[in-house]
Amino acid sequence: MVFRSYEMVQRCLAGLGLTLAFLCSVSLSAENSTLADAQDPPVEAKIPDVKSSLVKPVVLRYQFHPNQFMHYEVVHKMVISLSAKEVTETTRNQSVSKQHLRVVSVDENGDAVIEPTLDHVRMRSQFDDNPPTLFDSDDVNQQPQEFEKILESIGEPQGRQRVDATGKIIAERDTTESMNTVALLMLLPQEPVKVGATWDDDYTVRVRATQKLERSIKLRRKFTFTQLDGDIAVIDFKTLDLDNPQDPQIRVQLIQMTPSGTIRFDIRKGMIVSKTMHSNKVEYEVAGGAMHAISDRTETLVTPKK
Repeated sequence: MVFRSYEMVQRCLAGLGLTLAFLCSVSLSAENSTLADAQDPPVEAKIPDVKSSLVKPVVLRYQFHPNQFMHYEVVHKMVISLSAKEVTETTRNQSVSKQHLRVVSVDENGDAVIEPTLDHVRMRSQFDDNPPTLFDSDDVNQQPQEFEKILESIGEPQGRQRVDATGKIIAERDTTESMNTVALLMLLPQEPVKVGATWDDDYTVRVRATQKLERSIKLRRKFTFTQLDGDIAVIDFKTLDLDNPQDPQIRVQLIQMTPSGTIRFDIRKGMIVSKTMHSNKVEYEVAGGAMHAISDRTETLVTPKK
């Protein structure tokens, strides 16, 4: 099957859980950027820094304060190519969003109730060489009907989570699908760690098995403390699929849920200052062909303009 129009590709991606709304799901951080084509940077294995490995073990903890606001910019670029019968058609999706995380309350144990909100979204989607579709939540002239749900979410809290000082989720309330899809906080180790230390985070995500049924998939995020750069702990991670489902429609949905990347964590301030995530995967037997998806997401803590 070969797709003959942008609308047909979008319907296929929507059925596989890869709508543009999903690309803009609420998470933490990113850096200022212009909208440009996604690239596939080389992935290099990082060797733990020798000097920083001599430092005494450090405690990695989030430091939450009541009514604290953390503002982030998120840049997400994704290229999806569908190939069948020697024909390849490509959709390029790019988004730049502004988000903030509010700490509603903190108890005596340091556990916090956090509340993320999406403040602004600018998106661009292009199918092959066709004119791009543009969306800007601040521009009434660039708000196509198909992005109505994104527009409605602007400025609205996306639910609440209670987390401890390591980022472990204790309870959730009224969370949206986007919060369940993308971890708001990366899990930190329980014990003090030195460079070279590793730890795991096992968790479950929900995927769409059919139009009406969902299925739970077990994932594992593996972390490695690779470097201590002053007050900044550099942590690499990768995400593993523990269930290994064979259904190609489910595997496609897992592409964005199983990235690799790097976190920069400020030990003194107790917060993530940047996070990069990348995935480059090919899935076969998708709509009668193969799907190649390249995703790059960069998140950075920023100071909001007054």
